[in-house]
Amino acid sequence: ADWRRLALPGGSIFAIAGDVDHNQAADWLNTLLRNWSGVASTVEWSDASRVRGVHHEHDDTNQVHIAIAHDAPAEPSPDSWPERLVTAVLSGGMSGRLFTEVREKRSLCYSVWASYGTDARYGRTIAYVGTTPERAQESIDVLMHELRKINTPQGRITEDEFRRAVAGMKSRLVFSGESTGARASALAHDWHKLGGARSLDELAAAVDALTLSAVNDYLARRSLGDITCVSLGPSPLQFPA
Repeated sequence: ADWRRLALPGGSIFAIAGDVDHNQAADWLNTLLRNWSGVASTVEWSDASRVRGVHHEHDDTNQVHIAIAHDAPAEPSPDSWPERLVTAVLSGGMSGRLFTEVREKRSLCYSVWASYGTDARYGRTIAYVGTTPERAQESIDVLMHELRKINTPQGRITEDEFRRAVAGMKSRLVFSGESTGARASALAHDWHKLGGARSLDELAAAVDALTLSAVNDYLARRSLGDITCVSLGPSPLQFPA
C-alpha cells in the first residue's frame, strides 16, 4: 500500500549515463511509462521524529553486531567534503584508524568500518563493528574512543593520513566514473540533494580543494551530536560514557 502511494512519477528523477540520445531516450521512457501517473503524497519529516539513544535486540548467537550513528553535515553543506575525508581516515581500508586500533592491534573483531551518507536536509555517519560476545564490550569501548578522539587535539589528522585519504577518495571517484550504473546513480542523487548534477571534474576539484589545515579546523568544531547505538547479540552492552 505504501509503495503504491509513494512510488509515483510526479517529481521523480530519471538519470541516464552513457552514449545515449536524449530525445530518443525520452520517447522510449514516455512509451514505457505512459500508464504510470500520479503525484506522491508528502512524507512528513522533522528533527522531533528522530529516536536516539542506546538500543539492544536480543539474539542468542555467537556473534554481536554493533552500529553507532551520529549527526553529520547535509550534502549542500560545505562541511560535507571534510566529513568525507574524516570518514576516509577512520575507515580507509587496512590503513584506517578503526581497522588498525580495533582489529589489527587488539584482534577484537572480524569487521569494522565507518560510512558517511547524506540527504538534502541531513547527514549521518555510521560506524559498525562485528565481533563475538566475549569481545563485544571492549570492541564498543575502543570504537567509541576512536570516534571521539579524532575530534580532539590529540587525534588530529596527520599529513600521511591526509595524503592516503585524498588518494583513496580520488581513486574511488575514478572507478565510479567508469561504471555507467554508478554514474547514473550519482547523477540522480545529486539532482535530488542539490537540485543539479556535478561532473566528475567538479567532484575531483572538490577533493583537490581540501587541505590538511582546513580539515583539522573542521575537526576542532565537529561534534558527534546525539548518538544512536544499536546492538544485536545475546547480552546488552554498556555504552561508553
